[in-house]
Amino acid sequence: MITPAFFVRPAPYRLALCTLLVALTVSGCQPDTASDTDDEVSDPVDTDDSGAVELALRVRTLNYTQSNPGPTQVVLDVQVPTEARIDLYMNDVLQKSWDTGEACVEFPAFILCEDDLEQSIATMIETGGTKRFELTALKGNTWKTVTFERDLTFGQCISNAEYYSEVAQPLLVDKCSSCHREGGDEKASAIFRAEDSWASFETTIFNLMHRLYLAPSHQEPGHNASPLEPYDADYRAIAELVWRTLEEFQCSPP
Repeated sequence: MITPAFFVRPAPYRLALCTLLVALTVSGCQPDTASDTDDEVSDPVDTDDSGAVELALRVRTLNYTQSNPGPTQVVLDVQVPTEARIDLYMNDVLQKSWDTGEACVEFPAFILCEDDLEQSIATMIETGGTKRFELTALKGNTWKTVTFERDLTFGQCISNAEYYSEVAQPLLVDKCSSCHREGGDEKASAIFRAEDSWASFETTIFNLMHRLYLAPSHQEPGHNASPLEPYDADYRAIAELVWRTLEEFQCSPP
């Protein structure tokens, strides 16, 4: 089973399955195009490959917000084989390790089998510079590794309190306050007020942790609205603030 940390969508060449897989919490098909709008970087990736060529393992794009002042959530859109063990390394340090699950899903009237699937994999990067990414798949006794390097440039680091007031707080007011402010939607809990200080919202982070960005993006059950699209810029901004807080992040001296 895929954990909620990974967002799964069908491969672009399987457009006929798009509508069906949406019902399985799979989002729409996206083209492989490069873009750089409002400091949003989405670059195609060319990899050096080794191992079994028959394994469907590749990195399609790397995405992040260039202006974010670090740490920044970098997202890799990847194609991975089913029934495999996947490891992601950055600069030879293991970032994530997971199983892709079974190849077949049984429905009431039929069974759908896939040899591979697409996922978005997020990892947090504290500082810019040259990063070497390595993705390895092991399926039975067969393996494949793809590697690439990218020079990542981030904005100047600011404190957690500044990040909250300049980046996260306006986003929360815009995306979440209609339901979660005091006196908002009667079906939603009053999580924050628009005028909350950083100290107040920091307590909210410790109370809710990852739910702040999982639930509003439909990666956690029980949330009716979905103001955040998994792994888009708004999602990453909230995820970065939560990571900063829980990891007690402080900017390095210049």
